[in-house]
Amino acid sequence: MQRLLRWLAALPKRQALALAGALLALALAASYPWVQAHGQKAVWQAPFLSAAANLRWGGDFWVDNAQMLDFDAGDDLARQDAYRFAPAPPGRAVWYPANEIGYVYWVWLAKHLFPFLGDQAAIRLLQALVHIGLCLAVMSLAGMRGWRRWGFLALYGLNPLVLRFVTFNHYYFWQCLPAFALVFLLALRGRHRGAGVYIALALGGMVLGLCWLIRPTLVGLLAVVGALALWQAYRDRLPWAGVGLGLTLGAGFLYSLLPPRPSQKIVWHSAYMGVGAYDNPFGVYLSDNASYALYKRQTGITLNGSVGGNLFDSTERARFKGVLEQEYKRIAAEAPGLVVYNTLRNGLQGLGIGYLGSRWWLGAALLGLAVAAYGFWRRRWWLLAGLAANAATVSVLFPPIPAYVLGGYVLLAALFTLRPGPVEG
Repeated sequence: MQRLLRWLAALPKRQALALAGALLALALAASYPWVQAHGQKAVWQAPFLSAAANLRWGGDFWVDNAQMLDFDAGDDLARQDAYRFAPAPPGRAVWYPANEIGYVYWVWLAKHLFPFLGDQAAIRLLQALVHIGLCLAVMSLAGMRGWRRWGFLALYGLNPLVLRFVTFNHYYFWQCLPAFALVFLLALRGRHRGAGVYIALALGGMVLGLCWLIRPTLVGLLAVVGALALWQAYRDRLPWAGVGLGLTLGAGFLYSLLPPRPSQKIVWHSAYMGVGAYDNPFGVYLSDNASYALYKRQTGITLNGSVGGNLFDSTERARFKGVLEQEYKRIAAEAPGLVVYNTLRNGLQGLGIGYLGSRWWLGAALLGLAVAAYGFWRRRWWLLAGLAANAATVSVLFPPIPAYVLGGYVLLAALFTLRPGPVEG
């Protein structure tokens, strides 16, 4: 084993990257059958695929219920991967209120890059290619020579907890982008003034602006990335004009994509379910069904989460939100200590590998504490800030399950493998 590790560490850069690319492709291919069998339910993925066929720049989240029902017919996974959505006939498109629209733009891009594939297969392939490309880009950094590049590959690129979400049929994968941006900024050495820097900052700003529209809880990590870019400009490693261009284009790009009607995402749904992540005297459990059962008890109405069901009716969603808000506030008033304790537990786990279940929370929390201690010892302040921001925006109300803190795995791998750059020296 030691001889193998020494051989890998001594490989020239090009050979190392070629081998790493092959390993990543093989790992993704090998894991795909399991990921496909344990993917997102069609009722939650089909709206993104349908909306991509009806997308207008800066427009609303329009879907075709008839095509979504056809997509879900028979629960045939291979057929779903091969299915291509078409624009809805006039008068048949309906507004979908339950999710942010950002992921739809990535699906639209995948549809046009790979028109020979079904929509779901296309976005899976795009995610796999981006994963391989980002991993190889990090491994090629000056601060990732020798054993460090292979450590990053093992801790992030080939990590089974990460691989699950690379080809997963939902938006989770794209949450890694701000974390990669933070790593690239930390790796800067010397002064960068060429045209390529301006192009990278401009494109990076736009992509990161889109990230907020994929999942708004990324706002904390995005703020850390922006602060680091400004700090690198202050340290004269990036041009002020380039950083300003990136931040301006990011904000402008996001503004241009904002739909006329924001989503009706119900934060109280997450907050109420989050109580059920651990033992509690209120009978809450960590499942959407816990919220649906509460609504049924209080109103007598059964929520239908299937395509076209009343869960996606704006009036019903408003009542659902009111019930959950009232119940969560009642729980917080009766047991404030429990709410604070859950938040602390969530936060510590979010610094490590996240919440893997109530049975494992203590081990995960201790691991998070160890990560924080190591980061303080090594004075890796920016990576710690990124990890904390990434975890905090989720952990305040909901356990940091890996799907929601995926960017933290990038930062964890960098914490243990990326050689500190000048900004951290």
